[in-house]
Amino acid sequence: MELEYKIYPWKTSQPPSWAVERYSLDHGIIDDYEDHMHYDWLKSHEDKIGKLQLEMLHVIERLNKLEHPNV
Repeated sequence: MELEYKIYPWKTSQPPSWAVERYSLDHGIIDDYEDHMHYDWLKSHEDKIGKLQLEMLHVIERLNKLEHPNV
């Protein structure tokens, strides 16, 4: 038996209501609040990644200055 059928035991494209609740699946209901939350979640992660990238660049720059102080 394939792993997919063990994880998702229903055979239709729409999961039963008990599976939606148990596995926190997308219920297919689209509302403005949920879309806004999803956008905010993505935006906050994008901001965190951007800040980490800037911090990494700063650290690399500092390491280069320590390794090559006369350059």
